[in-house]
Amino acid sequence: MYDVLSVGNANIDLIVNDDKLPKKPEFFIKPGGSACNFAVGCARLGLKSGFLGFTGKDEFGSIIRKNLIKEKVKPLIKVVKDQTGFVVVFTKKRFKKFLKFEGANKYLHDLKLKNYLSKTKHLHLATPPLSLLKQARGSISVDPGSRLSRYKLDELKPYLKKIDIFFPNEEEAKIITGYSYKRAARELFEAGVNVSIVKLGKGGCYLVSKDEEFHTKNLGYPPIDTTGAGDAFASAFISAWHKGKSLREACEWAIISSNICVTKLGAQNSATLKELKQIKSFKCC
Repeated sequence: MYDVLSVGNANIDLIVNDDKLPKKPEFFIKPGGSACNFAVGCARLGLKSGFLGFTGKDEFGSIIRKNLIKEKVKPLIKVVKDQTGFVVVFTKKRFKKFLKFEGANKYLHDLKLKNYLSKTKHLHLATPPLSLLKQARGSISVDPGSRLSRYKLDELKPYLKKIDIFFPNEEEAKIITGYSYKRAARELFEAGVNVSIVKLGKGGCYLVSKDEEFHTKNLGYPPIDTTGAGDAFASAFISAWHKGKSLREACEWAIISSNICVTKLGAQNSATLKELKQIKSFKCC
């Protein structure tokens, strides 16, 4: 039984970072994919974590699978004939530009979740196709990403009612609801989400639940690369929540992890338990 099973994209990130760019441009090859990043983040914080997705038989797929094992994540990966997905990432501090190749991730649209739902205490869907959200049951968190944020609130309403934690970033929340982040968080909660959290980047986050509504400040760590910061946030929040922490404490964990992530190059640099414990003075709100 997994504490959390993360479902979604498995990618290789080919990163060009202006702060690190030598005289002759080079790619930094790093494992990525929102769902993979989330699974790694949970494992680093002590959860029994699994990842479900697709890779090809190529070297990129091998890198992803080996890295998950190294990070103590169980790779429930389906290997297909198509090429492993990859993303070319142009990044400098808080600037990011992506060029995406879906590759093997296209098989997520036809993935059946039924046989996996009984194997995990919590299911996390990262940038999922709507077909996966329709199948989800039990304890669920969702990071809508580009796939779900193409839908308007009325289109998502039938499925939002079964979501425990919903993690859009500020732009995604506005696209879905048509409102700025505070109103968007409330609209998502009123549509049925148990806890709505809008990730605000350097602005922290804004949370709405049945009993609480608050803003959490950011730590302001100087960023080198913000790729994966949202996944570091979500994985730390769910890890804290799984361990019985309050929503405010979970936000503290999430902010710390996302700030640690942006100080390093690559998407899988979320916090460890040791790093969280070293930052004792931070209080949200």
